[in-house]
Amino acid sequence: MQNKFIITITDVKGSKQYNIHQFVKHILLYIALLILAIILVAFTSIKLLISEVASIEKNRNKLVEDYQRIEQINKNLDAEVAQKNNDMEIIRGRLGSLEGFIGITQNDNENITMDDSGGNISYILERVDLAKVTAEQKGLTMRMVPSGSPVEYVQISSPFGYRMHPLLKRQEYHSGIDLRVPVGTKIYATADGVVSFSKMGYNGGYGVMVKIDHAYGFRTVYAHLSKPNVNEGDFVKKGQVIAYSGNSGLSTGPHLHYEILFLQERINPKPFLDWTMKDYNEIFEKEKSIKWQSLLNVVSAIREIVPNVKKENP
Repeated sequence: MQNKFIITITDVKGSKQYNIHQFVKHILLYIALLILAIILVAFTSIKLLISEVASIEKNRNKLVEDYQRIEQINKNLDAEVAQKNNDMEIIRGRLGSLEGFIGITQNDNENITMDDSGGNISYILERVDLAKVTAEQKGLTMRMVPSGSPVEYVQISSPFGYRMHPLLKRQEYHSGIDLRVPVGTKIYATADGVVSFSKMGYNGGYGVMVKIDHAYGFRTVYAHLSKPNVNEGDFVKKGQVIAYSGNSGLSTGPHLHYEILFLQERINPKPFLDWTMKDYNEIFEKEKSIKWQSLLNVVSAIREIVPNVKKENP
């Protein structure tokens, strides 16, 4: 009887008894436990799947929002590019009159040549007659054209030209030269001119920035500043404090980003950093994209006019 399991079923017709072996009883018990386990696993799996579906739905909504935001950014960039193209057309229209002002005539344009990369154009250097340049003309030239360093720098941390960007980690064109200096160092104008831009903020990664327009189509840019010391429209003299160095914008450390442009084309600032009265002649060999003789002719004409004006207006 120990190995028997008796089931009694009673109804209106009477009672019936069934003897089930103990082994069968164990099998039925195991089957019941297995069914219970399957139910529990199924319940847990369904709960996990519901949670996973909710997470996927949340991620999908976030991706949709990101896509819509990127799409709006692309539309804004397209509009900005279109505006820049319009601005470039306006600038090209004005370059003709500017070239005429600095002494580049239509005949000079026949001497234009392409650079090695086939991209930007550069003018063939005329032979500069330095023997006829007086000390007074040299001084005037160096006041009106960017020369010398805008800051007492520790070292050149990044030169002009293509380089591996320190933050973006990709090969990019470096449009200026980086001069390492402590924050708060005085920044000086490298030539007489008028401030065309002076703003706080990010400014496209340049941070706090000052731009100065100089005579004969030159412009200088001073970026990653802590604060400007001049406002747009101010006239400044060479050597005047225009700002203080900083670490603003897209920058890896305190430094001054310095650019020189000639007719809207960026040129290497290094020869101009080294340009002094003592080394006056070297700039004409190092920087051959500028028609120096035409410039010196205009400077010479200015020096001849000024004494006459003084005589007529004592």
